[in-house]
Amino acid sequence: MKYYFHADESETAYPLSHFDEVLQRPFELFEAVPVTNTDFFFCKAVGECGEKGNCGRDCSDYEPRNGESGICRHYGRVYEPGKLVRFN
Repeated sequence: MKYYFHADESETAYPLSHFDEVLQRPFELFEAVPVTNTDFFFCKAVGECGEKGNCGRDCSDYEPRNGESGICRHYGRVYEPGKLVRFN
């Protein structure tokens, strides 16, 4: 699924369907580009960014993807604004 930012200084990216509900076309959005090699992650359970290493068994929302141990199913990527796209 592709995500977009409303403005280049925005902190939260949303799918295009979100903007179709809250804005009237035409509008311009910035594509959300995944950030690699970062020390941060996005927690889908709480809707906030966190620092890697601060997520794990101590968290009440921790659920391993494989059902046993390892990376949490709520772990998500961090994005930054990319190119500007116009939607008519």
